[in-house]
Amino acid sequence: MKSVILVALVACFLQAGFSLKIASFNIERFAVGKVDDPTVLSLLIQILRRYELIAVQEVMSKDNTAIIRLVQELNAATGLHYNLLISDHLGRSTYREKYVYIYREDILKPTEWYHYDDGCENCGTDVFIREPFVARFSSLTTELKDFALVSIHTSPDYAVREVDGLYDVWEDAKQRLLLEDILILGDYNAGCSYVKSSHWPNIRLRQESSLQWLIGDTEDSTVSTNTHCPYDRLVVGGARFQDTVIPGTAKAFNYHVAYGLTYEMADACLGSLPRGDGDT
Repeated sequence: MKSVILVALVACFLQAGFSLKIASFNIERFAVGKVDDPTVLSLLIQILRRYELIAVQEVMSKDNTAIIRLVQELNAATGLHYNLLISDHLGRSTYREKYVYIYREDILKPTEWYHYDDGCENCGTDVFIREPFVARFSSLTTELKDFALVSIHTSPDYAVREVDGLYDVWEDAKQRLLLEDILILGDYNAGCSYVKSSHWPNIRLRQESSLQWLIGDTEDSTVSTNTHCPYDRLVVGGARFQDTVIPGTAKAFNYHVAYGLTYEMADACLGSLPRGDGDT
């Protein structure tokens, strides 16, 4: 039975009439200012409430006040029970970001989570500017009961190396979790000038035949009218996970068109499209 939908990036998984929608969303430079702005806050809630599990990238604040407030407002607006997992403040310089998973705690339970160890940061031998954040979830409602997500926001300058390095993250997660059903999602910066067609033959994550790339190279996951780039991706491993993805549901949700926003409003509010409407 199909049980996953992925859209913009989102994926859906269906079970007994219920679809679990999984999304990835780079909320550009998310901080308290976006929660304090009623217009932006309302738009964020309108988008987030579409999904049961969202991997958020580019959370900037050193403390967690803004993202906690966002989830509190989401719960108040929906009457549902969302909770969150927050990564460390990651980066090599004063510029740092966090990854956050926002999830419906009445239907999903995180069972373990960790930051991928990519080497010695002080030695300069580590691979990622912001190490991927891995979380395993147990689902109460879908056919696929046990799966893991890997959230990533690559550095544009090192996108080729970091997308290739996600192969090692995937292999490590399989061994550490003893699990095959893993979805690697986020802002890969995997397109246009950052990752070119000539780079793909040397990127192991792309060449691994057992992995399924749910967002193609012709997809546009940007808000800008001046670009058409598939920066954000959904890559899924594991036969059970792949089988539960509802065909055609992995795509970019263009909220500024769906909600009738001007480009200027969409860019000022959020700056990028959520990727994936996922259901399991």
